[in-house]
Amino acid sequence: MQAALKPVTHLSIARHALQFILHSAVEASPNRCCGMIGLRNTLICKAAALPNNASDSLHHCEIAVHSDVKTSQSCDLQHTAAKWKADGIVMFGSYFTATDEETPKVSELRQFETALKSALPELSSRPITHLALMLNTAGCLEAFAYQIHQGSVVPVTLILEEDGQQQKNG
Repeated sequence: MQAALKPVTHLSIARHALQFILHSAVEASPNRCCGMIGLRNTLICKAAALPNNASDSLHHCEIAVHSDVKTSQSCDLQHTAAKWKADGIVMFGSYFTATDEETPKVSELRQFETALKSALPELSSRPITHLALMLNTAGCLEAFAYQIHQGSVVPVTLILEEDGQQQKNG
């Protein structure tokens, strides 16, 4: 049996990826939005919107793995993940606009993981990172990253990187 992988402790996000997520959140408003994030090394450098299939999309997010309903920015999960992989980017997790709760529920994150892992079986062997974007913050954007580890929601430190400012490894 394979040992469980430990969650990451910190990630960076490129400004352009965060701006894309913010734009898709504003486009979906007042409904919640969701999508996928791509990683190169420890930098979240890509994001792609996915349709929200929740019957109550004002209060819930449900990733649509296969859907005919698309927003102007939404993508096909498997096609986008394959394209990113060819460009050296790993499909690493999900993003969603969050409610006023500070920490998302394990059940909501598990729903995202189930949808992603059913579409992309290669994700089954690693932790999935979830990026929660808070919009109801009196003009101040807040973003939080989480992983599920041993049945609990574990926060991940998130650092904003200006485009072109990524630190070199080594």
